[in-house]
Amino acid sequence: MYPEVSLEDARAAKDECRKQLAKGIDPGVARKAQKAARASKAANSFEVVAREWLKANIDPKADSHGKRVYARFENDIFPYLGSRPIADITAPELLDVIRKIENRGAGDTAHRTLGSCGQVFRYGVVTGRCEKDITADLRAALKPVEEQHFAAVTIPAEIGGILRAIDSYRGTLVVRSAFRLAPLVFVCPGELRTAKWKNIDLDDEQWTMKISKRDDSKPRRNDVDEYLIVPLPRQAMEILSPNPSSGLPASKRFLRKSTAVKLF
Repeated sequence: MYPEVSLEDARAAKDECRKQLAKGIDPGVARKAQKAARASKAANSFEVVAREWLKANIDPKADSHGKRVYARFENDIFPYLGSRPIADITAPELLDVIRKIENRGAGDTAHRTLGSCGQVFRYGVVTGRCEKDITADLRAALKPVEEQHFAAVTIPAEIGGILRAIDSYRGTLVVRSAFRLAPLVFVCPGELRTAKWKNIDLDDEQWTMKISKRDDSKPRRNDVDEYLIVPLPRQAMEILSPNPSSGLPASKRFLRKSTAVKLF
């Protein structure tokens, strides 16, 4: 309607309607068909299909893993291809977007993102939104990721230097205590970081740790313990024991501090 539609555009629309009528096409039906086609493309956009796949396949997994996968799509894929119909995306287009990740030095992330995109395209094939997984043509297009091992001390004589460095660390009490406990209990850094007072038994000198890396989607084995008992050596007990100046027995002092808050 005027003034939103100029006279020039109105005349062009009128001429187009006349052409359609001359071909035996009802302009009203044609407009409805075009609107339906646009709605269908929006419903079948890459982002819509990807979020369906994410909800079905990633949401049930660990939160930390899900956050990483969602971040790859939301930061590196959706801004460039999210609004495109998944069936219209070509392999060169996807490769151009993936190479933006690779060019910033995140080769491993580029490979993982391409793999996730491949799963979205395969989901699109299964649900009838696209005809093929275009990532199959891109598997050799990215640079191979160089395998890098985590730094580790392999010479026994060098362990003393690490222990001396830990002993001389002058950070906060919490971090200093965690550093000192690490070589005494030999647990994963994440397990140590999320340790809770309620699981530390100072009387029996042990730490009862629930095994966290367990896939709840798989059936439980009866011969595998759900909890791990970590013995606490004398040095660990000295780090964990509350200040004895209160005059209370260790068990009483422990109960006073026994809460659900994290140690580290």
